[in-house]
Amino acid sequence: MKKLLIVFLIAAFLPLGFVSSPQAGTEVDILLKKLVEKGVLSEEEAKTISKETTEDVKKQIKHQKADWLPKWVMKTKIKGDLRLRYQYQKEDGSIARNRGRFRYRINISNQVTDNVKVGLRLASGSSDPRSTNQTFQDTFSSKPIQIDRAYVEMKFFDALKILGGKYGNPIFEPGDLLWDTDINPEGATFFLDLAPFYASVSFWILDEYSGSSLDPYMVPVQIGIAPKFDPFWLKAAVTGYFFGNVKDNTLDYSAGENTLNDDGTLKYNYNSVAGSLEVGMTTNVFNGFIKQASVFGTIINNFDPDSNNIGWQAGLKINKTPKEFGKWDFSVNYRYLGRDSWLDTFPDSDAFDGMTGVKGFEGIFRFGVFKDTHLSFDYYYMREIDGFGSSRAYQNLFQADLIFEF
Repeated sequence: MKKLLIVFLIAAFLPLGFVSSPQAGTEVDILLKKLVEKGVLSEEEAKTISKETTEDVKKQIKHQKADWLPKWVMKTKIKGDLRLRYQYQKEDGSIARNRGRFRYRINISNQVTDNVKVGLRLASGSSDPRSTNQTFQDTFSSKPIQIDRAYVEMKFFDALKILGGKYGNPIFEPGDLLWDTDINPEGATFFLDLAPFYASVSFWILDEYSGSSLDPYMVPVQIGIAPKFDPFWLKAAVTGYFFGNVKDNTLDYSAGENTLNDDGTLKYNYNSVAGSLEVGMTTNVFNGFIKQASVFGTIINNFDPDSNNIGWQAGLKINKTPKEFGKWDFSVNYRYLGRDSWLDTFPDSDAFDGMTGVKGFEGIFRFGVFKDTHLSFDYYYMREIDGFGSSRAYQNLFQADLIFEF
């Protein structure tokens, strides 16, 4: 009875703010200590009351926040990352280049309803869709921030999802042979998930010309499967890429390697078929030193030209991106990308500046130094396949990154 009375007296002050401040826990503990000293309560009873009061305080604070904060604020999430980079670059016949760079991104998303989410991501860098890097240069000049993503995601039932706006690439590709990871397509995607099968159809706008009906666009159609056979898993997909108004046209941010007509427009169409596969297993080798391993690959064929129309990539991954100290991962791959196998506006910009007509190796090692903080070391050695296009026969590229996620 005595214990219940004291709990009631303490709880009665909750609505008055007596224990709803940051100092609440300290004030309650002082009161309970005095009651123990005077013999009103035993130490065990005081501990029980302290625990119950703390739980009531948490509920009260949560209730207060829910009362005065708008509901949309409670449904808003903010996350981002900062990357600091040192980059060494050496090409055939040129002087080695050393660069300091950074990337900053912040993503804001709001769950408007159970079925609708709206998102915005801001990023450093220029308008180049394949890079959010900003180089340290121009005597401490201020650096620009761009709209990197602006999208809405709508879910219908459990299987159908629609994306619209400018959003992350939904195409499954286990490497970066075809798509630089910074590219965020613009248009709409319909995604159907009937596990283990899935499919997506997209309509992406590549450019818009005033006074012309020949705006270039692309329609990727992907069909895939992602079964799991514990401890093994597999993900595979076939993707058809269908383009409109690309042949006899030009695209911004081209690497300048696709074959051109005499007037500088693209000579070929790039309707193509790609296949991607990743097979892996969860493990516990050497007491958890290796927890996951997989092999992966991608191949593409452009049917328009008669030569230089094949591209492929194969590689190995060990472990996942490290999220805490001591964790690590490693990957290595080899790629071969024919000059006209794919549009040179989309591939990884770090692999010989995003050119087609190249081949070579890439190796990545990452190590966790703190929670959500890791070091990354990335090395490329790339060569031109037949020596056409650029006068650079090879390129060495090394990147050392310190990445902070929040």
